[in-house]
This record gives sequence, structure tokens and C-alpha cells, in this order.
Amino acid sequence: MFPRVVIFVLAATKCLALETIKVTYETYDVLRNTELFVDKSLLTEAFLEDVYSPNTLQTGRRSFGKTTNLDMIRRFLGIDVRPNGTMINDKRRHRNYKVFGHTIRSTGEYPLVYKNSIQFFTKNFGEHPVIWLDLAAENTGPYEEIKYTRHLMNGTLREAFKSHFYLSNSSKISSEDKELVAKFLDSKSDLGSHSFSEGISFLKKILLAHYERDAFVLADNVDAALRQIIFDPKRYDDQVIEKLGGFFDSLFDVCSKPEKPGNTLRKRQTLLTSIIPLDTKNPRLFSKNQFPAYFNGFTEPEVRKLSIIRNMEEHMDGITAWYGGFGENSTYNPYSVLSFLFSASKELKPYWLELGSLETFKAAFSPDCFGPVLIEAFERGEFPLSKAHERGDFPLEHVARLKHLQNLRSPPSAFNQCSDDILDTFIAFLVDLGYLTFKGFVCGSVPVFKIPNLEVRGYMSKIFYEALADQIPLNADSRYRQELFDAMTALNGSEATMERFARVLVTLLVSAEQNSGAAESALAHSVRVNLLNPPSKFRVPYVRTSRDLSFDETNQPNLNLVFAVQEGDRTIAFVIKIVSAQKVAVGGEILIPADFKAFKSKGLTRKTCKEIIYVAAILSCDEIKCKFNYFWDDTSLEHEKHVKISKDPIRKTLKTIKKFN
Repeated sequence: MFPRVVIFVLAATKCLALETIKVTYETYDVLRNTELFVDKSLLTEAFLEDVYSPNTLQTGRRSFGKTTNLDMIRRFLGIDVRPNGTMINDKRRHRNYKVFGHTIRSTGEYPLVYKNSIQFFTKNFGEHPVIWLDLAAENTGPYEEIKYTRHLMNGTLREAFKSHFYLSNSSKISSEDKELVAKFLDSKSDLGSHSFSEGISFLKKILLAHYERDAFVLADNVDAALRQIIFDPKRYDDQVIEKLGGFFDSLFDVCSKPEKPGNTLRKRQTLLTSIIPLDTKNPRLFSKNQFPAYFNGFTEPEVRKLSIIRNMEEHMDGITAWYGGFGENSTYNPYSVLSFLFSASKELKPYWLELGSLETFKAAFSPDCFGPVLIEAFERGEFPLSKAHERGDFPLEHVARLKHLQNLRSPPSAFNQCSDDILDTFIAFLVDLGYLTFKGFVCGSVPVFKIPNLEVRGYMSKIFYEALADQIPLNADSRYRQELFDAMTALNGSEATMERFARVLVTLLVSAEQNSGAAESALAHSVRVNLLNPPSKFRVPYVRTSRDLSFDETNQPNLNLVFAVQEGDRTIAFVIKIVSAQKVAVGGEILIPADFKAFKSKGLTRKTCKEIIYVAAILSCDEIKCKFNYFWDDTSLEHEKHVKISKDPIRKTLKTIKKFN
């Protein structure tokens, strides 16, 4: 679990040196006066319009603006009162009028909610009682039910009552209710006889009595406790999850139930935010994600405008490649964009706070678990089973599936828990967090997911590599990795250099046989992961991680390698087919002319590269030896050559290395 930092706009004074500026969370009234303010005030209209259901759970990625937008809606709707509790009707005297009714410092323009519709502004600004709840955990330690409950009661709920302190003097509620209000306001009083939901229900009731209108409930970080449990590999208890489910059910119930029966004055009533799409049970009563896509993240026009303000418009292509690409609308990561725009070095690099959260799920990315499947998302991951694109409910029983992935250990026999249903849950989880993003369908119904940008790609490459090295330690040997890339780039068509390269591949295959239940698949995966994490002096202009349906077999391990490696001005493009042991037994496989077309659409041609050489090969092995058939920069099938590599000397070498390590 990570510290709660929600960022939308960078707040800094001009006297600060760029090196000292950091992106920090500020409330909306502060943010609207900063240099890089993004006006999303039209979301207030979206919130109040007639919708599918009166209550919404809005999900979004970490640091993408959920808290800031919720704070904006609160300040727009909330009634302002005098100390005696009487409502201030003159909107120009409202404490937040300057926030929405004055021009924005950075643009000189009025906020869109004021500029676009004075009628809407006049009708709704400062006209509604609001209950604000922040359910974020008190600290980053392990989840403890008693401690969290105490925090909700003495912190979250008490703060909600303090926002309406005047109710203790209201002439419209009973003396008994006033005494209870005083109890909630007294920091020394014991609230143990009340539940969190009862406190919310009571506050809604007395606000209705005082104003004669239902209160809006705005609750942030609703899933905070659940995320604490999920990311803590040592914390899981069926009873704790069951109780947490009961807490969510009661929260959804009390938030959605109007205190004024038959109220038809408006449709909207409640807005809750979370990262994980919790199961709200009743979609008619509680809908999900009813707001426009720009609720979470920046749009391309917004980012371009910010880059112009910072005189950095020439960096837009890089900003898009590094920090854009989320969802079907390709929104941008606000935290990373702002961090880059205010960086002293103007370096495109990782900034996002979410990066790092998958460390406890590393084993899920190993070769014998979901690694060979998930790596396809580096280009285009097609997952027929997955319904993650629907961003549907996250049933709490799915927590157990994620916990199984956290507890995976070698040897490979432990990985029988990497089933299709768990994969579907894990893909949805990665989409919710922002590591994968839905990009549409192929064949009408198969959802396609991609890693959204270079920032996430870099972190995912690291996770894949660490998981690979944990299962097949040879990949963690810097000498072997160097030899792998040296052997690739040293090829010159001679039998000696081909034998050297083949030996490096067979060494990795033998190591995979000792550490994996599917050696050929582990070999192909290992090569791809190493290509995604090359040593510093090598460039990998292309590595195909997804399937090509004209080239690869469906419903089979993806054993075909297509990649290019560059050192200096020289590029070598490879097409290598790894033949499974089953196919070797029935006669193996041959190269065909179509195999040489793998690079036609990748821009890797003699017109685009100063020197490019094409290599096509087949690696087929039995228990004793491997045969490496190859073509060197030649498409004529009669010019096929081969080398043979014995496995036994390699096994002895690996045994010696293991002994000394």
C-alpha cells in the first residue's frame, strides 16, 4: 500500500526554483489560481443531469483527479451558512463564489460552468447540503479492522459533522437530535454505540429537517481498506473480507436511500469514487462511471494548452508517447504530465506514483504463469476470455484469486493456480490500476488490451524481467545476457558465429528445462523479455510480443520469435521458429517463403536502415541434441544450412555454475 497522494494541478509560486517544485495535493480553491490549471467545472452539470440512476460509483486510476473533481463538485453545490445556521442566499457573498464566479488567473476567462450557462449557475451554485466523506486509511500500515473503524468514526464521520456544526443550534430539529449532534462534534465522546452507516443516515435526516431538501453524499477513496488488504501479501482472512463486504453494502444502502420519500426534485443523489469497481449489487440504484471520460485524466487539447503555457509544445509527441494512451479516448496521466512540465531537466521519465504497486504480484508474470500471455499486451494483447473492458463489478471473492497469485512460489508445480478464470480477474485488476488499457475489439468480440505508454511499459518490462530471473536464474546472469546480445550482433554468416548463437539459445533452453514445466515456451518468453531489457550498448528497434494470425498458430504457445537488434549502424532482423518437442517427434517444421515477410510492415528495410541483414531459422530439439536450421540474408530455400548442438556439455556447465553460485 502506498501513501495517499492525489494530484491534479501543480501548485507553486513563481519565486520557487524549478528544482524545488513538486507535484502535491491541493484543494480545488487553491488549484484554480495556479499557473497550470485545467478547468473541468462542467462536470458539475454532468453530475446534476438526469441519469440512469441517482447514485454513481466513479472509478479511476490513482492520481488521475478523482479527489480534485469531487472537491470541486462539493464546493460548487455546498450551501454557505452563517454561524447560527441560516443560509446565505446572496451568491456573491458565498465563500466559494470567487472560485466559480471570478475569472481564472492563468487565462483571464470565467470558469466554464459560469461562462456557458448563467442560468444553470444561478439555479445550482450553493443551493444544496453536502455530506463529504473521505474513507482513506489513516496510515500505510497493515489493515486492522478495529483501527480502521475507529478512524472512520472519530475521523471521517466526525469531520462530516463538523462541516455542519450549526445543526446543534438548529430550531428545526429536536432537542434529542441536538444532543446527538453535540456528541458527534465532541472529540472526547465515545461513538462506540453507533455505526458508520447510522451516523451518515442521522446526518442526512437532520440536514433534511434543517433545509427541507435531501443532502448530496460525496465519498472519496471508498475502496481504501480493500486496497490495503489486496496489496499486503500477509493479510487475508475470509471473515475480514466478509465484514468488509457488509460494510460496503451498508454504505451503498445508506447513501442511496433518500431521507425524503417520493423526492422527485432531482435525480442525482450520491457520488462515490474508488479505484476498484466495487459490486454495488443494484445497477438500477447504483450505476458506474456515468461521467464523461475526461472526469479522469487530461485530454489532448488540455495537455497541449499546458505545454504552450510552459513553452514546451515541441515536446508534445514525447508527452503523448510517455504519458498518454489511457482508455479508448487516449487520456493522459495528470501527475506525470505536470511533473514533466515542471521538471528542471525536461527529461521524459517515470513519475507516476502507482508504478511499483505490482511487486507483490511478480510471480504472476513468470514464464509458467501468465508471463507469456500478458507480454502480448506490449503490442496488442487479445484475450478472448476477458470481460475487463466492461469495467464491471469486482466481487470480493476475487480477492482470494489475487492472493493466490501473491503467494505463488517456485518450483513450477506451484503454478497450477494460474488458471483462465484467475487470468481474467488479473487482467481486470491491471486495467483498473492503469497498467493495461482497453483498446477495442478484433473479430467483433475479442477484447484487445495494450500497455498504454512508455512510462508504464518501462515498469512492466522490469517486472517481466525480475519474474523471469526469479524462475530461470540464468537470465539474471549479466555474463550470459551480454553473451546473448554479443552472439546476435556478431553474426556474419559463418558457421562459427551461427553455432555460437545457437549454443546461447540452447543454453537458455536447457536452463528452462531445469526450471520450467514448458521449456520451449519459457525459452521464447525469455528471449522476448531480454530483448525488452537490453544491455545499454544495444538497441532493439523491434520485438514482436503479440501473435500474428497469419504466422502463429492460435490456441498454442507463441513459439515464433520476430525481432531486430542494432549495434551501431548495423541491424540484424530475426525470424526464429522454436519447434515443440511434440512436433519434433512427428517430423518437425520447415521454413517457407512467407516467413521472410515478417518485417515488411515494421519499417525495417534496406531503405530505412543503413545496413540490415535478415536471418531466418528453426530451432528443434530432442533430449540429446538441438538442430539449428538457418538462412543468412537469403530467401532461397535451397541455400538452407544447419548446425547441431549437444545438450550434455551445456547441462554440465550449468550444473557447475549453479554449484559455485
